[in-house]
Amino acid sequence: MIQHILLLADALIAIALVLVILLQRQDSSGGGIMGGANMGASPVMRNPLAKATAYLGTAFMGISLFLAYLSSGQGKAESIFDAVGVMEPPVVEEQVLVEPIGEMPPVPLLMEENVQ
Repeated sequence: MIQHILLLADALIAIALVLVILLQRQDSSGGGIMGGANMGASPVMRNPLAKATAYLGTAFMGISLFLAYLSSGQGKAESIFDAVGVMEPPVVEEQVLVEPIGEMPPVPLLMEENVQ
């Protein structure tokens, strides 16, 4: 039960993280090794959504790692389809729809001599 709640929270955080990243304004200050033109400004001052991105990214990674830890301790290799109860597709016996004709008659070859 806790895994389902954490999985839902992880999916919602992932959606929020994508939205926050897309809402950020593009930093066209040059960037690079030296930090661009805004050398004195902190990343939060240049981009107010940077702190929210960091918190959401940390929460996403933390929950994902915790979910991986919880699922590794189960010790059983079970498919999610087995847990849901999805049935196996029915096995259809092989049926011959066309009866074999037997030996095929020879096909005449078209030679240059026969073509007019």
